Amino acid sequence: MNKVSVIILTYNFDKFVQETIDSVLRQTYKNIEIIISDDGSTDKTPEILLDYANKYPKLIKLVLNKVNSGVAFNFNQAYLIATGEYLATLSGDDLMYPDKLKKQVDLMEHNDNCVVCHHDAIVFDSTTKEKKGLFSQIYGPGKNIKAKGDFKLKFDPGARMLPSTFMYRKIACPATGHDERLGVMAEMAFDVEVALKGNICYIDEALGAYRRHDKNITNILATNISM
Repeated sequence: MNKVSVIILTYNFDKFVQETIDSVLRQTYKNIEIIISDDGSTDKTPEILLDYANKYPKLIKLVLNKVNSGVAFNFNQAYLIATGEYLATLSGDDLMYPDKLKKQVDLMEHNDNCVVCHHDAIVFDSTTKEKKGLFSQIYGPGKNIKAKGDFKLKFDPGARMLPSTFMYRKIACPATGHDERLGVMAEMAFDVEVALKGNICYIDEALGAYRRHDKNITNILATNISM
């Protein structure tokens, strides 16, 4: 069983991050490491993360940045210490369903040319917990949500993929991670570089949940630029 490095990025997520971490701890695929990088939170997020790191010292690696430096920098702090053959990314306010990692690893193990794998997700309201529907249904009319193919998908305005559903084959990823000079576009550039080395695959199943609230960055990214 190849190891999966699960990278969780947090910033002022004290209301959500416990659910996020617990969803990773419940994974049926057990050969994992959890790397949490916090981007200078000013709420109780660092305290919560320290509690988890102390409780699971062999499983959780924690990076607490003192200054808020942006998503690309925060990602790199976790990425550069990841040791898994696969890399799964998760925002500190979203959730994984128990079989998510297992199903993604199974697909990638049987498809050597698959370097990026993503899937559908349930969208739910953060306040009421009400399920709003599938990501593919809500953001999908007229769009290529269930995108699979080569790197050209990353330049298709309709190919809207949710970053919290991604799994990468680590060997295909750029050694230095995200280019911090590119700001919010660093993730797209990273994805293009990975996809140049193989195919983007899709699992037509909701293997996670996307929390919708007024501050989530992934909502802005998913609705305004091709991820």
